[in-house]
Amino acid sequence: MNDMYSERRIDKRLKSELSAEYKLFGEELDLLSFHYTKTITVDISKRGVCLAVSNIVHEGDVMRLDVSFGERKKINTFGEVEWCKVEGGNYIAGISFISLSHNDAETLAGYLSTLN
Repeated sequence: MNDMYSERRIDKRLKSELSAEYKLFGEELDLLSFHYTKTITVDISKRGVCLAVSNIVHEGDVMRLDVSFGERKKINTFGEVEWCKVEGGNYIAGISFISLSHNDAETLAGYLSTLN
């Protein structure tokens, strides 16, 4: 098997549709804007998430990302786009978490334990 196509994930992604919102950072974007794009997750792991995105994003793009686990539980983090593709006529993107606070990591781990 060609290494280029081998699975690179360390952690198992678990299917999960959660409310999320993101804001891309880049030269052409207004970095002072507080506008976030609402979306949903496709799947999630302790190291990243797959998101439905409204427009193409590029490998290496950085985003501010908030994922909600219910009324009061949410993680707020930064992520880097690892890939983006069209699936079923929509864009989806694999995002790796750049940094998670200790509390956010615990919130995420608690949520993931309910999916196993």
